[in-house]
Amino acid sequence: MDLLRLAILFTLHVCLINACQTRYNRKSPVLELRPLLAESGSTLIWLKTSVQESVRYWQNELDNFLKPYINRDVSENMETCSREMPPSKDKFCEVNIGPDFGPCTPKHGYGYHKGTPCIFLRLNEIPKGWTPQFYNSSVTPKEIPEYLKTHIKHNEVLGRYQTVWVSCDGVNAADKENIGPVSFYPEMGFPANHLLNSNVRGYRPPLVAVFFEKPQRGIVINIVCSVWAANIPRDLDQKIGSVQFVLLVD
Repeated sequence: MDLLRLAILFTLHVCLINACQTRYNRKSPVLELRPLLAESGSTLIWLKTSVQESVRYWQNELDNFLKPYINRDVSENMETCSREMPPSKDKFCEVNIGPDFGPCTPKHGYGYHKGTPCIFLRLNEIPKGWTPQFYNSSVTPKEIPEYLKTHIKHNEVLGRYQTVWVSCDGVNAADKENIGPVSFYPEMGFPANHLLNSNVRGYRPPLVAVFFEKPQRGIVINIVCSVWAANIPRDLDQKIGSVQFVLLVD
């Protein structure tokens, strides 16, 4: 019995070490998805628009997630930034959950009561010293969606190429048909300035809200969202570079 216990403890110890080493050795940020089922962390978002409890559940999950962004202390180490004006040395860029987030705000119920839900993506756990290697219109991987290539080319002309780009698509052909139009707020990616000084106290990781304008009702839709930078690999299991979830709107 003692040998069995020792074997179990050793196995658990090795598993914990491997998990810690994976986390420690990770060289790129983690892509996070919200909302999630609070109890299980399941990536199924089942929205029953005719059931008020269902609508309020998902709205409450996003309210709680966004509290650090909305209930902010003006004395904290944040400041308003632009693409032309990065944060000061000991500051980070403010993420303002306001009009720039379109329908994906508490004021608009994140679209859940209308059956047009928003989800939020967050680029978190940025390794110390990490800086993104940006794609441009002449250097993109073959897997990148065509609509994003077009978007990158357009923004490059405007001088907005320093962005970790975001895409969200159906996993298979049926999902691509059922997902409907998708919009991104405040833009289709994470600007470089918002990734600076992530070690500053109180740092808020940047957000991208994804608005599903007309998902097919009553159909399970498998969706994958990805971030695109040359030094961010895509590993669904480790939530690096991509996240996958299921959307069902009744």
